[in-house]
Amino acid sequence: MKFYTHDELKQLSLEDAKIYCSRLRRFLIGQVEKTGGHLASNLGIVEIAVGLMRVFFPPEDKIIYDVGHQSYVHKLLTGRGEQFSTLRSYGGLCGFTRREESPFDPFGAGHSSTSVSAALGMLRAQKIVNGDKKSAVIAVVGDGALSGGMTFEALNNVTPKDKLIVILNDNNMSISPNVGAMSKYFTKVRTSGFYYPLKHKTHSVLSAIPLVGGYLTSALGNTKKNIKKMVYPIALDPFGMYYLGPGDGNDLRVVELLLKEAARREGPVFIHLITKKGKGYSPAEKNPLVFHSITAKSSMSNQNAKTTFSRNFGEVITQLAANNPGICTITAAMAEGCGLTGFAKTYPKRFFDVGIAEAHAMTYAAGLGAGGALPVYAVYSTFFQRCYDQLLHDVALQNLPLLLAIDRAGFCDGDGATHHGLFDVALLSTIPGLVLHAPLTLESQSETLRLAVKNMQKGGGIHGVRYPKGCESSLIQKHFPHYAPASLVGKGETDVLFIVSGQVCEQVLLAYEKLKTEGKNPAVLLLTRLHPLPDLKEVLSPITGVKAIYMVEEGIRNGGVGETLAANRSEWGLPNAPISIFAVDNRFVPHGSRSHLLKHCGLDKDSLYRAALKIK
Repeated sequence: MKFYTHDELKQLSLEDAKIYCSRLRRFLIGQVEKTGGHLASNLGIVEIAVGLMRVFFPPEDKIIYDVGHQSYVHKLLTGRGEQFSTLRSYGGLCGFTRREESPFDPFGAGHSSTSVSAALGMLRAQKIVNGDKKSAVIAVVGDGALSGGMTFEALNNVTPKDKLIVILNDNNMSISPNVGAMSKYFTKVRTSGFYYPLKHKTHSVLSAIPLVGGYLTSALGNTKKNIKKMVYPIALDPFGMYYLGPGDGNDLRVVELLLKEAARREGPVFIHLITKKGKGYSPAEKNPLVFHSITAKSSMSNQNAKTTFSRNFGEVITQLAANNPGICTITAAMAEGCGLTGFAKTYPKRFFDVGIAEAHAMTYAAGLGAGGALPVYAVYSTFFQRCYDQLLHDVALQNLPLLLAIDRAGFCDGDGATHHGLFDVALLSTIPGLVLHAPLTLESQSETLRLAVKNMQKGGGIHGVRYPKGCESSLIQKHFPHYAPASLVGKGETDVLFIVSGQVCEQVLLAYEKLKTEGKNPAVLLLTRLHPLPDLKEVLSPITGVKAIYMVEEGIRNGGVGETLAANRSEWGLPNAPISIFAVDNRFVPHGSRSHLLKHCGLDKDSLYRAALKIK
């Protein structure tokens, strides 16, 4: 397929541009099926992305996509079409916007609700750095991201002098169904009719009438305000933004009409565009959740043969709730991803989806706990980072009960630096009184959840349970089938003691088995309770003469388990042997397959094996 530059795109007729939109959709379907990634959202935003390129002049004009997973079309239109086959692969195109990748990506993203704050900051920076030179700054935000608190905080900071354009890509479908008053309000607006196309068409018809056309068009100005009142979101009034829409975001003519009108105005403008998620591909239109993010080369099968940690978590919590009416669950727009759809159906009055509002979710959980309930907050590791203060100040400081279920702990394959769960252990270990578990088998996870709920009932406090994406490893299950705070494999004179936490344990066990074939005598200690760390004297009693200790963890080195153990080795009962820490150095890890990422960080079986062979 030929990829037009943004300048060439401007030269196309409207009809040719519409045809090009259809070609882009076909290309996306074929490519994302091979690479994996976010399909439905990108199919829905094609006309908006094309319209922005035809009306504005990037990279001088700044286009900021919220979250960034809907930027695939943007990448195709900005010189990255020939590289698209490398999407989400190690060393290839990122699945989100990334400043290092292209000057057309003015702001990186991966988490939700950041675009308006960033756009406003860039707009204000123009006045400081460039003086009178003005470029357009556009934030493209989805209706799911609009529920995030940061978006409202940013809108509250907009002044009448800010030439900021905010585009609401309203597809009424985030990862989980949108919730909240704002979502309900825009649904009313969405279903009230398309004001702007109606206005444009009326003007065109009246202007064509001989003699009286001009008069009638002028007279319409006296009534159009009344028409607009019928659909104008009064919720935007306090922000002082000029509202355009709602308009059909999958009609390129309408999109360009609204964008040109926004570009003409001096103050802040809010454009409301309604799109269809999965547009142009019927399976994705019918099942946008399934096609929100698909696995490479699996288009479309949505096979779930094995039980994942997320699903097991949801099933166990649902079972526990049957005998405990105090248990309630909270999610920040991730019910499906966190395995809570079953709980929601079984106990709808005890399930709370607060939208993309992680910080609010945490303090809301604190309120539930203060009111006598037993809150369970399920959140991805990467998104937990958004509510550290609330955990510390609102939950821990008051010793309130909370089960914090931390999903996607460790590497997250193709999503990259914004989505890896590598920081939670270091962050959570700073919270006084918090107990943190890291089970690696379904049985161990189930037992840990039951134990956490039991302890919450006894004395409150925060109980964190972190677990990886996907399914349990058969190798880990073989060696460590049962729950224990710490478990040992190996005995006798020991060449190297691996102390491991996280799913990287599988790589350690592969190295362990290979070393055994070489006549070495390694041992593996799996830590399931990471904070506070258990006393290891008795657990380690079967091994003697340890020559070296390798601390291995799928998380950052600074503040991790390895550093904690190394700093207080006598307290935990470690053998008197040299300690080496194998962890993620103080850096951000790129996107790529899990195998590439493990090798990139020196955490793969071969790296650990070679390191152990050097021990004399």
